[in-house]
Amino acid sequence: EFGADDEIFFKTYRTVASKLLSAPDKFKPQELKDILWAHGKGNVLDEDFFGDMAVYLTHRDRGLSEFEPQSLGNIAWAYAKQIGNTDDTFTSINGRQAVYNRLNHVLRGSLAHDLFLELGNESIRKLQRFSTRDMSNLMFSYSTLGLVHEPLLSGIVEQFCSRRIQSFGAGCDAAIIVWGLASLNYTPSEELKQKFEDQIVSAVENLYFQDFELLHLTWGAVVLGVYSSVLLQRIVEVLGNKIDSLETSQQSGLLYIQTLCQLDPKCKAIFDFPTLIDATVWSQGRELEDGLQSSTFQTNVHKAVEALLEGTDVQEEYVIFDFLYTDTAIPSQKLCIECDGPSHYCVPIRPETRGAVSDSNNIWNLRKGWVNGSTVLKNRLLSLLGWKVVHVPYYEWSMKGNDDGDTEQESKLRYLRDIVGIH
Repeated sequence: EFGADDEIFFKTYRTVASKLLSAPDKFKPQELKDILWAHGKGNVLDEDFFGDMAVYLTHRDRGLSEFEPQSLGNIAWAYAKQIGNTDDTFTSINGRQAVYNRLNHVLRGSLAHDLFLELGNESIRKLQRFSTRDMSNLMFSYSTLGLVHEPLLSGIVEQFCSRRIQSFGAGCDAAIIVWGLASLNYTPSEELKQKFEDQIVSAVENLYFQDFELLHLTWGAVVLGVYSSVLLQRIVEVLGNKIDSLETSQQSGLLYIQTLCQLDPKCKAIFDFPTLIDATVWSQGRELEDGLQSSTFQTNVHKAVEALLEGTDVQEEYVIFDFLYTDTAIPSQKLCIECDGPSHYCVPIRPETRGAVSDSNNIWNLRKGWVNGSTVLKNRLLSLLGWKVVHVPYYEWSMKGNDDGDTEQESKLRYLRDIVGIH
């Protein structure tokens, strides 16, 4: 056994990767998968290797048809682990922003889109043969990277709803699937919604969940609008006396669940969620979530709002309900303006956008319109608290320039005036 600091440990991985890249067609699909999987399992970062392998896999004459379900799930998982890790280059970037930057860094241009389009397409063909663990590996990968392959997600929902819950074996697979769908803001179709809710209840009643898995399952369910008294009662019983032992991120997740359940009439009608975490006490001494600081985009929008509403009490990073940070707010009007940067969106993976990103390394021009689950949850809470939420998507703001004879500033002010509703 080698420690992570031992040079021989990394030299072994580099040697194997070099051998594979020198003659990839000589390796069996299972062997290709195992090498990629081993990098993920060993937390070995090798961006060049994973980038070169993505080129090979997406341009392979035989495609991915020879890969079995386990191999497809493990390859996707290995890329999510490789990109989800961080190194010194990205220490100044936090949370989802770090993942999206690494996604562009490791899989430049259209490579990320095209690789996960192919992985998704081949997985759909074989989805009935996927084990629940392989299916949860797929779900973990696409949700971690913020990639929405709609036909694949639809297929995963169908498989989740149709399989005997005992086939899941462990609660973690069910939790990852529900959490992943919610993270990507993918809601089951109307005809499957009841089956989806029933399956979540069945999972709670029949499967074992670790505390954090139960938290992920509950967060995913409520984001998707699934309120089950069985599930909510279970999380209150399991976590109610363990608040202090939870990590800060887990406490935050539980606070969001608690607040939504206490505000949403749909939930209140079936379950009286107790106050497990006092938002005021919890938020004292804590800085912005994930240590985030105002971006240039956010600062520019705030200054423009101040210019537009001169004489009005306009506040930046205003806190609502003790823990909900808003980018810009006008408290007297209960109006908040949210600057939605790339980390608020997912990337739709579609055949018609294959190869659409031909510039050096940016997939963000596809990250438009599909808001992720975390943003949806925050918006819902603000609305339930009686606030009007106005969104400024980064891709709309950046497009405002010198048009109709206006200066850039005049163009942006007119844009804000229109979306805020000032005439």
